[in-house]
Amino acid sequence: MVSISPAAGASKGNLARTSGAAALALLAGLVSSGLARAVPSPVLLVLLVLAAAAVLVSVLDPEVGLGIFVFLTYTRLSDVAVQFHGAPSLLQPFAVLLVVSGYLRGRSRSLSTPALWLCTPLLLAWAAVQALSLFFAPDPGATGASLAGFAKNALVVLLVATLLKTRRALDMVESALLAAGLLLSLISVYQYFTDSLSSDFGGLGQASLLNITAAREGYRVGGPIGDANYYAQILLVLVPLGLHQLLRGRSMGRRALAGSTTGLMLLTVVFTFSRGAAIAAAVVAVLVVLHARHRLLLLTALGVVLLLLVPHLPEGYVSRVSSLGQLSSSGRATDPSLQDRTRTLDAGLRMLADHPVLGVGSGNYSVVEPNYAGRAFLTTPRLGTPAHDIFLEVAAETGGLGLAVYSAVVVVVLRSLRRTRRRARAQGDVPLAELMWALQVSVLAYLAASVFIHAAYPRYMWLLFGICLAVVNLQVPPLAPASNPGLVAPSASRTTRR
Repeated sequence: MVSISPAAGASKGNLARTSGAAALALLAGLVSSGLARAVPSPVLLVLLVLAAAAVLVSVLDPEVGLGIFVFLTYTRLSDVAVQFHGAPSLLQPFAVLLVVSGYLRGRSRSLSTPALWLCTPLLLAWAAVQALSLFFAPDPGATGASLAGFAKNALVVLLVATLLKTRRALDMVESALLAAGLLLSLISVYQYFTDSLSSDFGGLGQASLLNITAAREGYRVGGPIGDANYYAQILLVLVPLGLHQLLRGRSMGRRALAGSTTGLMLLTVVFTFSRGAAIAAAVVAVLVVLHARHRLLLLTALGVVLLLLVPHLPEGYVSRVSSLGQLSSSGRATDPSLQDRTRTLDAGLRMLADHPVLGVGSGNYSVVEPNYAGRAFLTTPRLGTPAHDIFLEVAAETGGLGLAVYSAVVVVVLRSLRRTRRRARAQGDVPLAELMWALQVSVLAYLAASVFIHAAYPRYMWLLFGICLAVVNLQVPPLAPASNPGLVAPSASRTTRR
């Protein structure tokens, strides 16, 4: 019998992996050469080659694949490729590939994780609340469409809960989110300063010529979404993560990149002219100052960023934001946009008053809104307008029951972050604790911006919630013993006193 040493076995394993990678690379090259002759559009060809490369990398390393999935989801590259370039939708097959690859590669001995057990009841509860609407909603088809959209978003949550298990995977996700923010904000800032806002940059740089103030129109950047308010929201969510990397990055280069990315994202938020995002940004600023009131470096950095942004505030921005406080003596909003929002608020509250338990039906706000618009105190309303407040939308469509379930989801998300943060601090893992704080602020930023917009693009919300719920999978390593027994880490001493 011939014995094989562990080193020889490892060498054979490495050889097998290298051979497999080479074979996949050769296959990808053959496919690419075939596509070059079969695909007429150069843009579509590049997208297909990049998709093939993403598949190859994800097969070899599912955690990197998870980062790619997060990047694709946040930038909406798949949706943009379908809408602007006629490419097939690849995001859902890619998600299935990730789950299978992660399981077969041994990253997960089982598909069951603590986060999966935590997410599943929440998702089922929210699905059940929406499904109830099928029995009484005026338009069951709209409810069915809402349920189908939620099913896709639930799969995103379950995918993240299944694959995000290690600190390395969490780092991949954070880096992917910031890379997405950097790409999108670079395009928007370039558009603005080069006066190329009429170009959509392949779908990633959409902008619309809209009313800025009563006497002025201008372009508002919308990124891959095409809507300035939602675009501002998803970028603002990434700002706390950028600040985390600015302070806790492993190298000066990484910190400088994080600081630049954060500044570009804030500048892009300004170029959206979103008043709701301005209020949400103020909430983020207050939370950051309260958290870092003893950290002169962070406060100084924030001050420098703000000073750099002030000279670049576009014309009309201050007037638009300040219009939030402008009301006529009769109590009616003088700004047309604010009039529309006030009307929808009144209509939504009337819906909730008429249907306090189950609401008017999931997905049916715009269907029912014309019946309530005529009773609003504003004149000549536009009919079929969606809600401009996610909490009002949830309450009006699914009643007090739905609002309670949605609130429970938010509470569980924030509590999972809080528990992981406490556990990390108790074990002396300051970087992880700070990342949990950044994610908490990101959730609060999303919710603050959601007060002014409805859930037209809920995938961003569920992706963020999935990441936050998945942190319960993380194993915080125990605190290493101090070299000097007389010195005790502050976090450890606080834990002992508790």
